[in-house]
Amino acid sequence: MISATASKVYLSIRISGGTSALNEGRKQYLSRVPQNVSIISEIKTFYPLPDVDEGLRAGVIELVDGTILHGFDRIIFATGYRYAFPFLPQYHNASLHPNETIPIESGKPQPLVTDGSHIRSLHLDIFYIEEPTIGFINVNTGTEIFSFSEYTSSALAKVWAGQAKIMSTKNMWALHWDRVKEAGGRYGKEFLLLGKERENARIRYLVGWLNQEAVEYGGHQLIAPAENRYEIVHIWAIAQFPAYYSNHSNFATSSSFGEFQGQRKFVEAWSYIRDNW
Repeated sequence: MISATASKVYLSIRISGGTSALNEGRKQYLSRVPQNVSIISEIKTFYPLPDVDEGLRAGVIELVDGTILHGFDRIIFATGYRYAFPFLPQYHNASLHPNETIPIESGKPQPLVTDGSHIRSLHLDIFYIEEPTIGFINVNTGTEIFSFSEYTSSALAKVWAGQAKIMSTKNMWALHWDRVKEAGGRYGKEFLLLGKERENARIRYLVGWLNQEAVEYGGHQLIAPAENRYEIVHIWAIAQFPAYYSNHSNFATSSSFGEFQGQRKFVEAWSYIRDNW
């Protein structure tokens, strides 16, 4: 981690709109940064170095709010990414905007990638509807990645192994267009955002569907996630981010603050033992 090596770190962030779920997740993430990390606004200008031989420390940075900073040893750009599959050029269409699709009556395939902000045309966010032999795992945001991937990867493996059947192309598109309509008739980087409730609903659907298919086509049965997994996650989070969870308001998602306090004492004791191994 950078913060474990550097004495002082500045984290420049861009203010964005987004959904409440995204904003809340971002807010929680930013509240957990180490104490030697200062959150600053977006960068407006990198001024030319007065003397290249002096290195970065002589450079000056201006933020959008007018703040002037200097004395940096390193600058790391974390610019995010765009989706692209150069080996599948036939499924790219950069001419489409997030609110545009290819007219269905044209008979042309709907693309996987348009402006690079998202992946579209997927059934259950796993199977490319136009060509189900192309699949994706964990394209969703707002999920518990490791546990959620167990079910998406099982769906992919079982279908490709012949142990589960997906619905007809017509029905997959019908469900997909309904979802696009619910999303306001447009795609975008938030189209694949699930969040806790929709993640749970998706897992329930996958478990029910795949277990029913296993009865007919063979293969193992899936087990639904443990009901107390969120409490387990809370315990882990408290151990990892004690400063954040020391604020009582951050326990609002717990069913019982008293119960949570007990978990917290356990974590503190466990952390003390761990740190003295």
